[in-house]
Amino acid sequence: MKSITVRENGISALEVANRYFSTVNLGMSVSPMNQDDVDWCIALARESDFDIDWRLAKMSLYADSEFGFIFKIDADIPTTKPDGTCVCSFNTINHILSIELLQNLSKRGSILDGKMLTYCLVIILFFLIKVEGEGVYIQSPVNEKVADYYIKSHQFLDVSGDKSILFRSADDLLNWFISYSNRR
Repeated sequence: MKSITVRENGISALEVANRYFSTVNLGMSVSPMNQDDVDWCIALARESDFDIDWRLAKMSLYADSEFGFIFKIDADIPTTKPDGTCVCSFNTINHILSIELLQNLSKRGSILDGKMLTYCLVIILFFLIKVEGEGVYIQSPVNEKVADYYIKSHQFLDVSGDKSILFRSADDLLNWFISYSNRR
């Protein structure tokens, strides 16, 4: 029997997330990242305030231990560019997912503005439940202000002492999601 890869579990988590986003009428969807999406990320990142090297995502398209996904806001569906993107890797030894790249590429005031990590965490939680994962790392946040935001607004723990590695357990994410869903 063939074992299910991280990528396949990631795709399954995206399917569950799309059902959830549709049920709560968020007006957006997610799909696996492809080469065209990476090319868009590279182009759009040049216009961004944050220097994120999306060329690194090209390798993740082919690694079984990684999966990437894009957000599309329903109003933007006719366009080909992603509105937000995330690339994750999963360590099958310690069962911890790492967010490798994350960026909101949408316009200010969009549904992703200020909520990008929140919606990524929903997907990540669905993935962690499926693989019985232990938690999620954010490694090397783009700057200290962003790291402080992740710590304050999303209850990540600074496990490195210098804000270079942040962590949130799967149990904490599940409790957060239950509370978050009850408020909707």
